[in-house]
Amino acid sequence: MPRQVRGQATASHLYRAQQSPRGRHVVIPEADHMTPVTAPTALADEIVRML
Repeated sequence: MPRQVRGQATASHLYRAQQSPRGRHVVIPEADHMTPVTAPTALADEIVRML
């Protein structure tokens, strides 16, 4: 994904997270589109934090 498009997507995700009182936007640098495969521990940690 081009850098400019990635920046716009990240900004959009952050905005959407901010719309919820408990919203949280987390960037997992080592993850790619298949986060459960490329960063399962980081993803699981964030899911547990939400609960």
